[in-house]
Formats: sequence, C-alpha cells, structure tokens
Amino acid sequence: MKRAVGTFTKVVSPSTPPPHTRVLARPQQPTMPKKIRKYTTMTDEVRIALCNHKKRNPILSQAEFQRWLKSEHNIDVSQPTISQTLKRSAELFRHDEDPNIQSKCQWTVKFPAMEETLVEWILANQKRILISGDFIKENAAKILDRLHPGHELFEFSNG
Repeated sequence: MKRAVGTFTKVVSPSTPPPHTRVLARPQQPTMPKKIRKYTTMTDEVRIALCNHKKRNPILSQAEFQRWLKSEHNIDVSQPTISQTLKRSAELFRHDEDPNIQSKCQWTVKFPAMEETLVEWILANQKRILISGDFIKENAAKILDRLHPGHELFEFSNG
C-alpha cells in the first residue's frame, strides 16, 4: 500500500498503523503477588537454644535451623538472622546466666533507682496531666539529681 506524505510517497505494510494513531503498550501479564513474610525477633533465651542446637547438630543447614525454630519455638526468622546469631554464639554463652535473658533487646541500666522512680511518677500522673517526652526527660533529670547528687554527665534519650 502506498501513502502520500508531503511530496514523497511512502510504502507501508498493511500491519503498520497510520502515523496519527497511537500504539498502546502490550498489556502486562498478571504477576503473582509477592509473598510477604513476617519475621519475629528472638529473645536471648531462644538465641542460646539455637546455638546449643547448632552444637548438637553441626551439619544442619541454616534453612534446617529456620524450620527447627518454627517447630520448636513457633518463630519465623530470616536466614541472615540465623547466621548473625550463630556468629555471636560465644558472646551469647557468656551472658547465659543473665537475669534479663527473656528480653529481646539488651542494654545496661546505669541508674535503676531513677528508672523505677520515674516509672512510678509516670504511672501516678498519666491520668492527671499530659506527659510529653520532654516533660519526662525534665523530671528524669530532677529525679536523677535527687537520687544521685554529683552523678556523671548523662543525656536522656527519646525512647
């Protein structure tokens, strides 16, 4: 088929759309929805149990450790979490007798009496006044000064 374009004649095949039409993109093939996995954080008690299981079964793969955690502790964790936990096994065994072994995040409290007093203050006042983060920090500083005069320089966090 011939089509006149300006003063020139252009030869076009019948399957080529005319120049004034728009070619639409091919419809995309339906894709499978991504599988969303929800992982759980492990307590140190479970981490130590995992390390002990590794000691007893050194030839198991990390995927098998994932399945073991799911069956024994009903916890889904990623493969990198298994790897990081096993790398930290020596450190975990050193803290095996820690009374906070059930906690998921470990940090040392510098002033436990101040924290207890602050929690009591918050619980006693939470229904009477609006307590903001800055107000908590301000009162924590007052409590710390009262309980530990001459304490080291201390900066309060927001969480």
